[in-house]
Amino acid sequence: MESNNMHICNSRFGEKLADIEISHLNSCESCQADFALFAKVRANVKVMELKSPPVGMWPNIYNAQATSKKKKASQQKKIMLWQTSATLAVAFCFLALGWLFISNQRLEMKLDELLLANQLLELQLKQNVHPSFSQARLVSQVQEIEGQLLKANSLKE
Repeated sequence: MESNNMHICNSRFGEKLADIEISHLNSCESCQADFALFAKVRANVKVMELKSPPVGMWPNIYNAQATSKKKKASQQKKIMLWQTSATLAVAFCFLALGWLFISNQRLEMKLDELLLANQLLELQLKQNVHPSFSQARLVSQVQEIEGQLLKANSLKE
């Protein structure tokens, strides 16, 4: 009757067994059968003769190897091209984002200047100071620009 002990792993039969493994092997019928089968397979492999392919097959074998190497090189080129394209796309995105950020900053600065000019003109009007013709024209232009900005739907407008 077989015991509930753990058995020797079949991959260990090719190595030198430890004393405890040898003791288990002497007492376990299942492991003895596996060990005997492994020994038969090893003995049969040692006596097997390695056969060479027919002489006419060697060019096919070399061609298959060369084709395999070409396919691998082609795949590596495709991967390199894809990686380069992806890197360039990411770099372009960062440049575009940087340009948008700088453009936004410039637009904010221009709008701040416009707001300041408008506030100065409104202050002059409230103080009952009679603006000159050029100042009145400037106020009119500023109001026109403000109207356009309020109607704008995008940065270009």
